Amino acid sequence: MFQRLLFLLPFLLTALGGWAQPIYFDKLFDYDHQTEILLNAVSNEGNLVFVARSRDVYADTAVLYFVRMDQEGNELLTNVFNPRARSMRAGTLITHPDSGYVFFNSIEDTSGVGQNLQLIRFNDIGEAIWTVEYPRDGDDFGIAGIQCADGGYAMYAQAADTSGNSANNMFIRTDSSGTEQWRKFYGGGNWEAAYDLLELPNGDFFLLGWTRSYGHGQRDFYLVKTDPQGDEIWHKTYGTSNMETGTDIIRLSDGNYLLAGAQIIDGVDKGKLIKVNGSGTIIWQEEYLYPGSDATEINQILELEEGSFVGTGVTDNSGEGNAGWLLKTDSEGNLLWQRKYNHNQYTDLFYGVLATDDGGFLLSGQAINLDNNSQDAWLLKVDSIGCPYPNCTVGIEEEEKIVMVDVWPNPVNDVLNIEKADFSASLEMTVFDVNGRLMTSSSPSFSESERLRIDVSSWPSGLYILQGCDEKGRSFSVKVIKE
Repeated sequence: MFQRLLFLLPFLLTALGGWAQPIYFDKLFDYDHQTEILLNAVSNEGNLVFVARSRDVYADTAVLYFVRMDQEGNELLTNVFNPRARSMRAGTLITHPDSGYVFFNSIEDTSGVGQNLQLIRFNDIGEAIWTVEYPRDGDDFGIAGIQCADGGYAMYAQAADTSGNSANNMFIRTDSSGTEQWRKFYGGGNWEAAYDLLELPNGDFFLLGWTRSYGHGQRDFYLVKTDPQGDEIWHKTYGTSNMETGTDIIRLSDGNYLLAGAQIIDGVDKGKLIKVNGSGTIIWQEEYLYPGSDATEINQILELEEGSFVGTGVTDNSGEGNAGWLLKTDSEGNLLWQRKYNHNQYTDLFYGVLATDDGGFLLSGQAINLDNNSQDAWLLKVDSIGCPYPNCTVGIEEEEKIVMVDVWPNPVNDVLNIEKADFSASLEMTVFDVNGRLMTSSSPSFSESERLRIDVSSWPSGLYILQGCDEKGRSFSVKVIKE
């Protein structure tokens, strides 16, 4: 059977040429051996573009690196931009609908007076067309930015007061040339932090972060709805007496919204997803923790075509340090699989995830190597089931809980057989096509037989990933060819 599979595979790959082969790469970007953090990446006309920041600790200045790559991770263009800053905080890169890119940044200028927001309009090769700064007394940290339906821009950031004893969230709206139209502030007398914003179809806005002024008094998810002029319509908090953080918000294909972040439960920081409707009412919420981890946090979430979700962030183990984290759920937030990644085995994490043309994902973040005291921008390209190299196994639990199963015939025409092996009677099973699209999910039972029989006669010819997990966390992942 194995020889038959090897013989048929090249034929099927040729005959089914409609699907792309997965691309894999794992790359660090270390410019001038200084400190770099990859902010986020975007795709544009088949290329990948990102901006990294680098701080020269000796000259006490910072620069930006604008990089374009092909889909295999090969650098095509690198351009250096000096924003005349001592330091920079996390920012957001977006593509401009006409051409070029827009970068939302926060900087401490060379005078050392305050941390202010900055908007940069780049052309296609990373040259600045214009730059606008938005000064204010006090420090403004972190920034989320979008281009609005009217062509202008919206920015959301944490605005600390001059005493440093509290902070509200600040919303700035500009025209298409970056000229400020208005700014508004949200929060109470304690601390707030801003992470993401979203323009709604009617021109209103959702603003997401965390608050200590409202809710339970610890860090709660903080969702603010405003009208098109930034005036607050309502705000809602989501959380408990523990600490929660809202980091990302997306509008879903069904017209509802998904919030991502983290929540401390019984002393453990878990990744959190909350689905809400347009009024902010919770539809469902789920928590996630990588097995053996002390803490996890989701930094960015994507909805895929079939309605499932992919999120990325960081998982922490006190004995091993941080690792990049990727998880996939179904449309109801039920975990399908998760995986962690290390480059240096020290402090690694992801800020962003991008769906790529081959059905996989590009993960962007940073990797710190304590052996040489370096901090580098990190890009990791994985396939549709999170594998960073061909034929890896992605399970919900650690390697010792991955179970080998007999699946036959493979290739298959009509009925696929799966032996029970070490699985318990209850099994959650999912099937993905080669591009990572969820084909089906089910909860078959071995209660009446030691074997499962799956009718695949209606499946189109192609390569599929069959995954299963029982209530004890034992899992399998196998590739199946449908003739």
